[in-house]
Amino acid sequence: MQIGFIKQESMSVKESAAAESKVVKWLECHFRIAGIRPFSAKMTPNKRKEKPNQPDFIIYLRANINKGDTFRDIAIGSLWLGEKVIDGVNRKFMTGSLEVAFNKVSIAVWNAEPRFDGEVVNYLYDIRTMEDKQQQNNQPYQDDNYDYSSYQQPAQDEVPAIEYEQNEIPF
Repeated sequence: MQIGFIKQESMSVKESAAAESKVVKWLECHFRIAGIRPFSAKMTPNKRKEKPNQPDFIIYLRANINKGDTFRDIAIGSLWLGEKVIDGVNRKFMTGSLEVAFNKVSIAVWNAEPRFDGEVVNYLYDIRTMEDKQQQNNQPYQDDNYDYSSYQQPAQDEVPAIEYEQNEIPF
């Protein structure tokens, strides 16, 4: 199930009045989870990665939301890069986990692709939940044994395009 998307954001920053503006870019995770207020978090490369079992990316919830705040950002997730041959095509993706409402949720990140003809995708990656193997057969979760081919894009007829008149409620 899709719970969010990742978009590259940018902002022009001036360090002083005399300095030239520079553009700062980052990856922003936008989460849309049923029952939880939408929120955003930044995704950054793990600069302290020293071993292969350490994550490639960390997802941080911003702690400094009010002017004058000086708190540390809070790590709420981590991602590892991976690749697998699916339907004869080598696909790159990321897997990891995210802390949501006091629960650890297994997630996968894939390149965003249109789900139906004419859909405009204005972000880079889809964030989806993954089936947790540990809950199904009481064995520890392992990325190597997960069947990513079960996350197929829906067929065009599964995502109907409906146009509503302004102020029309569809129920």
